[in-house]
Amino acid sequence: HRLTRDTVLSVETYRLQNPRWQPTPFEGHHLLRVGVQVERKRQAFPAGTAVVLCNQRTNRVIVHALEPRAPDSFLRWGLWNAVLERKEYAEDYVLEPLARKMLAENPALRAEFEQKLASDSTFAADPRARRMFFYQRSPYFDQNYLRYPVARLMEDVTLPLEPWPEP
Repeated sequence: HRLTRDTVLSVETYRLQNPRWQPTPFEGHHLLRVGVQVERKRQAFPAGTAVVLCNQRTNRVIVHALEPRAPDSFLRWGLWNAVLERKEYAEDYVLEPLARKMLAENPALRAEFEQKLASDSTFAADPRARRMFFYQRSPYFDQNYLRYPVARLMEDVTLPLEPWPEP
């Protein structure tokens, strides 16, 4: 099924953490191990969003395929590796003046940065990590980076659905 109109729903989603691929392939795939952080929120879904109903006899297959922590999930088998790719970035020549501006305008951010410099010697010695600190807090950072592309509906609601069109 798919949504027939834009809809805001209470859902549970995952933010993926520390993706690691097995070094040797199994069945032609480098299996993925990943941590997840559960996030509950209200999220807007555009018309046309796919909806998988779990009121059918194949529920176990559906859950094993879509749950990121399942041993045979699409994610674990590498079928959704694209969600792990960072598409956006900022060049150093852009980030450095942006970081100076952010520090000057935001005392709380300055305090957080200075605390991290003082408490994390690896961070303090790594210019790339320091630039990433500012990029991740800038308006240019992709807020959906490492967000798993499946949401679980958390309320019993009637959805505006239509069957998926036949190919």
